[in-house]
Amino acid sequence: MGGGANVGYGAEARRRGAPGRWGAVAAGFALVLSSGACNPSPRIEDPTSPDHSFVFGHIDLEELPTEIDYVILRGWEGGEVTEFIRLRLDGGTFYAEYVPRGTYFVSQLGSSHGFMRTSMGTYALSPEASPIWVVVDRPGIYYMGSWRYRPVEANVFSPSEFALEPVSRPAPGELLQALLPHAEGTAWETRLRSALAAPPPPALRANPTSGRLP
Repeated sequence: MGGGANVGYGAEARRRGAPGRWGAVAAGFALVLSSGACNPSPRIEDPTSPDHSFVFGHIDLEELPTEIDYVILRGWEGGEVTEFIRLRLDGGTFYAEYVPRGTYFVSQLGSSHGFMRTSMGTYALSPEASPIWVVVDRPGIYYMGSWRYRPVEANVFSPSEFALEPVSRPAPGELLQALLPHAEGTAWETRLRSALAAPPPPALRANPTSGRLP
């Protein structure tokens, strides 16, 4: 699926609203249809708009009780949750080259495959709880930090508290180097190689619901 097709769930997202708490919940068959069917491939595509930016980050998933195959960004405007953007995923590295200007937070990660393949689960972050926020104020490359998933009370089949803690590795240059094969032959390959000369620092912003930085 092309990058542009992954942006455009805004109306549905506004109808659903944001999760009211953060935690992990067991998912049902409906999650396979709503989450798994539209997960973008790891392949980075040529820009479809000069206004789009590249965002990337990493979550260490070693302690996660299930595999994940999607990460979701949600927009934030005027105190309301707006945009719905599925990110590309390679291991624990999340990224996308089709993010328009706006304020965003990581709202969800999870697995859409179940039964014989792996356990299904959604790990949801409310706006108040998510530590991963970014403001895309101009076209560019934005690093959203490296994080570690830490379970507080792990249980796949019932709500389970967890934390995302900032870590220093992998560094942004390491992530960009690993993502280059996915951008081979595109305009983004040139831009990512240029960014390797001076890897961007974390572009994290204070959580607007609390004013605190991670």
